[in-house]
Amino acid sequence: MKYYTEISDRFSSFKLHSTDLRQIDQTINQLINKTCYDTQHNHEDKAWKVAARKQQLRIYRKLREDSTPLTSSDSCRTQTPSPSSSDSNLGTDPEVRIVHLEPQQKLVGCIPGTVEDFLCGLYAYTDVEWKQGSEHILTGALQSTTLSRVQTPTKTDPFRTRTIRWAMRSQKPVSSIFVRQRDFAFVEATGWKINSDGRRVGYYIMQSIRHPDLPELPSVCRAELSVCITVSSNESRSVCVHGLGAFDPKGSLSVKLSTRILARAMLGVSEAVNYAFMKKLLHTRIGRKANCVDGTFCDGCGRDIKVFFKSAGRVCRVCGIACCARCSVKLSFSTEETTEIKACLQCVVETHRISTWKFACDRIHRKEIPNNTDRLNVLIHHEGVMLT
Repeated sequence: MKYYTEISDRFSSFKLHSTDLRQIDQTINQLINKTCYDTQHNHEDKAWKVAARKQQLRIYRKLREDSTPLTSSDSCRTQTPSPSSSDSNLGTDPEVRIVHLEPQQKLVGCIPGTVEDFLCGLYAYTDVEWKQGSEHILTGALQSTTLSRVQTPTKTDPFRTRTIRWAMRSQKPVSSIFVRQRDFAFVEATGWKINSDGRRVGYYIMQSIRHPDLPELPSVCRAELSVCITVSSNESRSVCVHGLGAFDPKGSLSVKLSTRILARAMLGVSEAVNYAFMKKLLHTRIGRKANCVDGTFCDGCGRDIKVFFKSAGRVCRVCGIACCARCSVKLSFSTEETTEIKACLQCVVETHRISTWKFACDRIHRKEIPNNTDRLNVLIHHEGVMLT
């Protein structure tokens, strides 16, 4: 608790200027255009080799011309685009430095769901939700602090966001003896864009930045990454996924291990749609906590669920009715309150029917999403905070 409070104080002077915001938007557009171009010209190339698979997604690893792996340090460079004429007239240069990394891995494939489901599952409105998403998608918790909310969702576009985050992987004290701790300072962006073919594609971006007000912490490596994933709908109620990613862990971490870390993180987006469903399921339970109902018969099929004068059925955590094992499902979810949710089939079906766009707009209407652009001091280690 004390450690993360000190980190929060260390970054308290962080502030973005108009020139920084223009540079961030310029970088985001460049990453999207580069990924869309690679999507349209994607074909079998000897420079890319399949490195990992998960469901219908594949990760390709880039090779050198001499068939040796491309290391992250070889492709890392920090570049600041030349200021525009308007910036020159103002006499101020952007303080943000964009870390440009040449793509090391490529993500290709399809996942069931919609583009709205994909974006809803990946973006987190709070630091608590961001930690829970990292546990569900990245299979490992990341401590996160929101440094600045550049752009927040609106009712007209609930998935367009720009957020500056700092994150560090939750690591046990024993592990820190053998593996040096690493943190990230990056821009997280989601939204929609029209590509050159006139199709609307969704995107998710994590791009490392450097800033004078974001100094490196003692005994911590400032790792750098650049990930851009675009998704577009197809006719089979699924989305086509295409992404480019690079990761520079710094320090003495081996290239083979850093390649696995990036591959697992990019393949984790296959769980984004499922995580969006879990969000909607938990959203419906607000103000409707399950009661300990001593039911005798299943509300779904009418079967007797009483064994030895005691109910052996399950209680739906959404509507509170008693049901048997055949008429209910168990869903695992990483929260600070519970890791397993039991819901009846009717609630599961109704949740699937909820429009993800409407769900996101309802959260904005209930003012669950912070709407200011100032730095927030909400850290994920606060106890007793529930996902809504």
